[in-house]
Amino acid sequence: MEANAKLLVIVEDDADVRLLTRALLDKDPGIDVAAGAVSAEDALTLCQTVEPDLIILDHRLSGEMSGLEAAALLKEQAPNSLIVVFSAFDIAEQANANPAVDAFVSKRDLTELLPTVRRLLDL
Repeated sequence: MEANAKLLVIVEDDADVRLLTRALLDKDPGIDVAAGAVSAEDALTLCQTVEPDLIILDHRLSGEMSGLEAAALLKEQAPNSLIVVFSAFDIAEQANANPAVDAFVSKRDLTELLPTVRRLLDL
């Protein structure tokens, strides 16, 4: 990890997917996965103390809010954070239409996650 690594938060309720996502991102020394959250509510609480450079946000989460519903609130809480919706559901159109979302990556194509994150963070 580099001294000026970009700080990331993963919002994913499935522990295995969270671990896999972290493993994919940890391959890049310019990325520091700071924390994980299992719900939108947890992510909002986390972003009160940490403002990540980028948030990887699942759509279907534990709790009351979906990822797409939470995106605007997260952007409000952490206005300088970029948001990547990372979902197995075919919601690319809805995600791309959401002004708080900076990119959508399908979980069906894991190989696109790291390049998308690197592109957004100019790494």
